[in-house]
Amino acid sequence: MGQWHLLDAPIINYRHDETAQRVLRLTRYRTPPTDTKGYGNLYQLESVIETKTLVK
Repeated sequence: MGQWHLLDAPIINYRHDETAQRVLRLTRYRTPPTDTKGYGNLYQLESVIETKTLVK
């Protein structure tokens, strides 16, 4: 298990909800290069570890 960090990428099977802050466990899949930028990543939701409701 690695350190946590913020992720600004789409996550398969997850929809963001601005009323909650969540800690997620994801699986990262490497995608083959489609151009000169090299390999990419796809992220899929494995589980929700923690949820905190935000007060507006």
